[in-house]
Amino acid sequence: MKAKVLAWIAMLAAALCVCGARAEEVTHVEFVAPGGVKCRLTADGSSMWRLRTAEPDGSFADTGAVQSLARWMGETVKSAPGAISLSRDLGGWTASAKDGTRAVFRDSPFRLSFLSATGRTVLDVVRIETFGCACVLGGRLLGKEAVYGLGERLDRLNKRGQCIDLYTRDGYNDKNASYVAIPLFATTRGGGVFVNAYERMKADMGAADSAEWRMEVEKGALDAYFIATDAMRDVPGRYMELSGRPAVPDDWQYGPVVCRYWPDFREFDGPFALSVGGVQTLGLGLRNIIDRYREMGALPTAVIAEGAKCNVYGETPEETAAKRAEIARRAQWLAKDGIRYMVYMASGSVMMRNAPGYKDEYEVHVVVEDAAGHAKSRPQRVFPSIAFKSSNPDLGGVRSWSALDITNQEAWQWYLDAVWQPLLDAGVRGAKIDFCEEMPDDGYLYGGTRIRYLWKDRSVFDGAAVHHAYPTFFITKLCRDLSARLAAKGQGRFMALSRGGGIGSQRSPFMWAGDQHRTFEKLPEQLLALLNSGVSGIPFMTYDMAGYHYPKMKMVPCGVLDAATGAVDMSRIAAKGKGEEVVYRRESGEYGMAEEQSIFARGAASAAYTPCMQTHGYVRHPFEFDADTRNIYVKCAARHLAMVGEISAAARRAVETGVPIVRPLAFDFQDDENTWSISDEYMFCDKYLVAPVLTKSESRRIYLPKGVWIDVDADVRHDVPAGGKWLSRKVPAGDVAVFRALRPRRWCARSGARLLTPRLPKLRPR
Repeated sequence: MKAKVLAWIAMLAAALCVCGARAEEVTHVEFVAPGGVKCRLTADGSSMWRLRTAEPDGSFADTGAVQSLARWMGETVKSAPGAISLSRDLGGWTASAKDGTRAVFRDSPFRLSFLSATGRTVLDVVRIETFGCACVLGGRLLGKEAVYGLGERLDRLNKRGQCIDLYTRDGYNDKNASYVAIPLFATTRGGGVFVNAYERMKADMGAADSAEWRMEVEKGALDAYFIATDAMRDVPGRYMELSGRPAVPDDWQYGPVVCRYWPDFREFDGPFALSVGGVQTLGLGLRNIIDRYREMGALPTAVIAEGAKCNVYGETPEETAAKRAEIARRAQWLAKDGIRYMVYMASGSVMMRNAPGYKDEYEVHVVVEDAAGHAKSRPQRVFPSIAFKSSNPDLGGVRSWSALDITNQEAWQWYLDAVWQPLLDAGVRGAKIDFCEEMPDDGYLYGGTRIRYLWKDRSVFDGAAVHHAYPTFFITKLCRDLSARLAAKGQGRFMALSRGGGIGSQRSPFMWAGDQHRTFEKLPEQLLALLNSGVSGIPFMTYDMAGYHYPKMKMVPCGVLDAATGAVDMSRIAAKGKGEEVVYRRESGEYGMAEEQSIFARGAASAAYTPCMQTHGYVRHPFEFDADTRNIYVKCAARHLAMVGEISAAARRAVETGVPIVRPLAFDFQDDENTWSISDEYMFCDKYLVAPVLTKSESRRIYLPKGVWIDVDADVRHDVPAGGKWLSRKVPAGDVAVFRALRPRRWCARSGARLLTPRLPKLRPR
């Protein structure tokens, strides 16, 4: 009630200002915030207001993150400000945009409020300050107001009370780390804030002061957009208008997709053994694995051959022909069953230095410096990953790094023609792109060391910090350019499944949420990655179904290798003859088969109701479980495939409106406070409420917001009044509780007006 009274007072004050003062038509408003910070405010006519602080020379730059990305992609961002009607009074001024939104400025005490087209105050800025190179933007938080977004996060849904470091890193199972940092948030008051920079930031959503949010940009002028809408579900769409809309994926990209940590897909046939850290480790082989899926009756739609060789060039023409023939053999063998073949790579990887025409200058060169700025090396193309010491065992500690100089247009064309075109010709239809958080920022001091990049065209990263911008630029353009080559031959779209990025990463679907343990504790965190990403403008996010690896691992004997022939005998585990070695496989050192099957069953059931069902890691394959668990996987995969038509339709709406396929209940029921902190239920494909069991329990409590809901499995109707309804529901292993809205809500892309579908026949009430 108090919030409504304040809103009416603000509306009345604004109206009096307009009536009592003469309005003038302007394109921008300039003002000085406390502390002498010079600011400029513009409106674009689509519920967005842009606030910039002045550069040291007093000018206002137009080189933020979205402008840099658009320039790299050969596009333009709408930057011409719309007309503003400005009315001044003794206490400040009111600026009105043609879309009906308003900005109201008061200087004592300082406040800049943004009102939606309906007259509601949805955002209040109370702080614009500079501290050395840093800039701080702060605003009010009212009552229980909940906050959502800020990129792919695995810690919690409602960010109220959190302080978050918006900087990507390979946390490797650390729920407080993020692979995709997006400085965008929405609140239950309506509207949202987007800070247009690839720089490091801190987002304090009421941790230091429970009544204030703060966004601190580590260096550079402030460039922020305020989205003045009543519904926070409008926020991702407005963000996409600025940073770019994704393409709608081809149907096969929704999965099920099968990826494996090596050595399983290194060879076409198997089983075989590969020495990993001095231990002969079992690899099953591509043909063997897919045949086992075929026996289950659950073939995937795509295979990602992590660990397999993808270099198509040899030292002789004969070797080159053989390498290409091997990749083509894999792709063609899979294509007989409608399965696409994908390769694995690191972000920015040149992949094939032996490709014809390669030049050393095609890779980015750096100078490594000490804290005083003195060079510790001559220009070199291989540089250490100094951003952090990774805890990722896959990296083997701190690794060296190299990357394609994407600012070199000649290098980019060589990369497409010499490296990727032969792969496309051989049948490759996508890539899993890893380690997108490895590039250090240009000139940033990391523990006494810094890197200076020697770009061919330094202007590409004008206004864009390298750590977040490089993987975004690289993957976005690679996906677009390779998709164009495939489309020209009627071969669909390229799939770039990436781990990490920054502003604009949603443009190249899909992304996945990194390496997580296979435990019950981690199942809810994987769901949180999807929910937080969706609110942050990333509708096409997936994860490693049921987990990527074991928290504790042991190597278990599973066969014997004949070193002379390379054959693996899996009928015995003891070496008896000369030249024989024991072969091992990875298993959990913490729990047994029964618990892993339980975790897997719950993970598979939940993954069936996500945009992309993907299994990955060095854990057991689905076909290695008992018959009941195998049947659960088959059922879940079939359920997911049966919904691909609905997922694709929801994907098209997500691209048009920004409303994600998987989203928190609060997105659809913003006025229902009961939904604000529910993170284990979600809306899916517009009309389904999904409540998975992500614990060891056989049942769970479920909240149904106001509406008419059909329990899909029980075929029971729930007429839920205002205030919602809690119920208990038993959910067997391999299932989730799914409720279909009898009259699902539809929203127009621009107006936010609700459209209702016709009433469906009544079922028996409960």
